[in-house]
Amino acid sequence: IMECDEVVLGCTHFSLIADIFREVLKAKVLDPAEKVVERLELYEESGSGEIEILVTADLELFRERVEKFGILGDTNPGYRKVDIYEKSHSDIGIVGIG
Repeated sequence: IMECDEVVLGCTHFSLIADIFREVLKAKVLDPAEKVVERLELYEESGSGEIEILVTADLELFRERVEKFGILGDTNPGYRKVDIYEKSHSDIGIVGIG
C-alpha cells in the first residue's frame, strides 16, 4: 500500500467507503461530500425534508445497493432516472454553494 499523508476523494461513490480508506491508508481523508452536506444544513429548515436521488445509470441496481448497505437508514428516498445530456430535464442542474 502506498504511503500518503492526505487523500482527496474525487468520486461521489467514495464517500460511501470513506471509513475504509481512512482505516487502510492511515491517512487524512478529505471528503468533499462532507463539506457539501455541511453547507446544505443551512437550508434544512426551508426544504420539504424529502430525499430524491437522481441516478444516471442503472436505477434498480443503485437502489438495491443503497438498501443493502443501509446508507440512508429509514429515510425512504424517492429515485428518478435521468439523462443529464437531454435538455428535457430542465429541472435538473448543478448547484454550487459558495
